[in-house]
Amino acid sequence: MNGFDGSLFNGLTANKQFLSFFHGSNNGIWAGIVSAMYQIGGVCALPFVGPCIDTWGRRVGMFIGGFLIIMGTVITGTTIHNASIGQFEGGRFLLGFGVSIASAAGPIYVVETSHPAFRGVVTAYCNTFWFTGSILASGAVRGALNLGGNISWQLPVWLQMLFSGLICLFCFFIPESPRWLYVSGKRDKAIATLTKWHGYGNPESAWVKLQLQEYEEYLIMDGAVSQHEYAYG
Repeated sequence: MNGFDGSLFNGLTANKQFLSFFHGSNNGIWAGIVSAMYQIGGVCALPFVGPCIDTWGRRVGMFIGGFLIIMGTVITGTTIHNASIGQFEGGRFLLGFGVSIASAAGPIYVVETSHPAFRGVVTAYCNTFWFTGSILASGAVRGALNLGGNISWQLPVWLQMLFSGLICLFCFFIPESPRWLYVSGKRDKAIATLTKWHGYGNPESAWVKLQLQEYEEYLIMDGAVSQHEYAYG
């Protein structure tokens, strides 16, 4: 999602129909401002990233980010009716805002939820998929050029809903991060999640005990519990 959305506009600047529709150019202030609105949205979202993914959980953070991206896509896509570059820029801002939240929640979720034995490999795969999204964005823009007319830029723009929509549809079907559950006071749920997915049903699994110990050590270092609470439960 992040790779697709973040790379799309660079391809659109090579679409003459897109530039003609908005009376823009692929260089200078016009292209710079429209492109920068995505990054500006991402920066403005930073104060909200922590509260979104720490207060309500990683899944909710991914959902909020994905939903904002969908709304940003609708705003940019519906400019076909008014050719408003201001509206397009506003949609780009919302896209960047949403991506900043979702792209913070997603990798954290991957790290915290992956089995320790495979965590490094899974995290590496997660990171490389940014480039997969970027390649798909380039392919969408290039393929749509053959369609001609406004559909040549409308199709890639609306495709920004694809990955964010999948996230919103399926994020609540996956287990919540056990680490977030544990440090948020939902320890029984955290233990149950670890037992099911990392201990393969065995609550006495070394993998389960290892991670529970890591969570406790984090809480002590963070000042959330005292040594007495750690020692005596």
